[in-house]
Order: sequence, then C-alpha cells, then structure tokens
Amino acid sequence: MEGRWFRMSEFPEKDPRLQNQSCLSEIKEVNNDGTISVFASWINTFTGQFFQDMFVGRIIPDAENPGMATFDGTLDSVPQYQYSIMAVQYDNFHLLYGCEDDKGRQDSLETAFIFSRTPEPLGRSQLDSMSCLLRSNGVDPDNFLFVDHSSCPDLQ
Repeated sequence: MEGRWFRMSEFPEKDPRLQNQSCLSEIKEVNNDGTISVFASWINTFTGQFFQDMFVGRIIPDAENPGMATFDGTLDSVPQYQYSIMAVQYDNFHLLYGCEDDKGRQDSLETAFIFSRTPEPLGRSQLDSMSCLLRSNGVDPDNFLFVDHSSCPDLQ
C-alpha cells in the first residue's frame, strides 16, 4: 500500500476540518519497525484552507477472514482507531472501513474510504464490486460522498 493514494469517496465526516474537502491525497510509507506512516493533505472547498495531518499505524491480518486486515493506528486528534482493510488491488484501489462505538457516547463513528492510485474517477465495475462487498458486510454504500480532484494543485 506504499506510495501516493487519492481519496475518491468517503462517508460524511464529523470533523469540520474534513468536511467539504477536495484534493485529498495520502502518501503511505512503510517504516523500519514495520509500522506505516500516512501523510494526508486536503483543501476545504468552502474556506480554501489547506490542511495536513500525519498518523502512524500497523496492519494486522485477520486470521478469521482471509484477505482482510485491520489498520490499527494513532492520530493526534484520535488516540486509537481501527479500520478494516476490506479490499486491495495494489495497482489501482483500496477500500477501508471503520466503526467505533466509543462505548455509547454520542461521538460514535462509522466511516469508509475508497482510495485510487490516480485522481481520475474509478470505473463503474470497480465501484460496483466495492459496493457489493460493503453491502455483504452490512454497510450501506449509499452514504458515500465523492471527493473532487478536477482542479487540484500538487499538494505533496
């Protein structure tokens, strides 16, 4: 999963910094200790403000679900979170899903992301297969918002 990835679609974000975003991309690097550093950048489409963030995590294979894995990481604003890596085609796309119940508090989070190697929209067949995978795991893909990359500067 190393290299540059463009976030193509996502569930709506609760964090106001991440709402109404465009040009969202991430650079993922494997560190010497086996962790993965993720450097993210994006533009808020309403304010024009540029944001950057960095987080570190580890990929943990799921023994009960071959081909699935969890990304367990830390971010300054989120001390610990987990995403399920539901699908990966290293040359083209990957699909992440996360759900945190925060033990009944109101800041529970359900989110999903589709990433692509290029800023161009993914093909219908790829999107359909990811939608089927989400639905088969009880996740409604109809909530996805698409991230605009049509007029993005090179942010990283």
